[in-house]
Amino acid sequence: MKKRAFLATFLLIPQLLYSQQNNYSELVKKYDMNYMEEITHILLLERGDKGSLRVQFSRDLEAILDRERNAGNLEGVEEVLRELERASLDTYTWEAGGNIQEIRRLKIVYKQKSGEVEKQKSLSVIGLIERYDKAMEIVQAELTKRGVYEEARHVRERREKVVQSQVYANSTNFLAREIEAKPIERKQKEPEPGK
Repeated sequence: MKKRAFLATFLLIPQLLYSQQNNYSELVKKYDMNYMEEITHILLLERGDKGSLRVQFSRDLEAILDRERNAGNLEGVEEVLRELERASLDTYTWEAGGNIQEIRRLKIVYKQKSGEVEKQKSLSVIGLIERYDKAMEIVQAELTKRGVYEEARHVRERREKVVQSQVYANSTNFLAREIEAKPIERKQKEPEPGK
């Protein structure tokens, strides 16, 4: 929904520029505010989704804990308790390991789910920044045409700052790793008839 609001504002740029003859700063501020609201929304959604994954993972671990306790397996109980403690940390990474196969399987499942959340966030961030950059590129060009060079420079600096931001770099790097990690599917040559 917010994406549509930003896109609709983007489509109105030429009209806004012509109707606000000398109010370029306000237009740029409006775009910056929209961008900040959008990026904050995306990052909060990601944080909430990852938090939900951790809560569900902890519940699944507690179910394993109950089974290990009911089986009288002290080593299993201790391992699940250590995993629960690690999972409560913000730095938890779902890395494989452990002696209980069910925990190893859960980590794989939750690591995949966490990766999907990160992928969706990365796609949203990249899309937003590209839309923002395109919108501000139009504003910068129009300001330059009108001889409002100081404002045009300000817009250029803002564009550069957003495109060079850490959140953009993290998102593009994540997607690049995703692409590299996927196996390349190669079609095997079909045997020629008669061979």
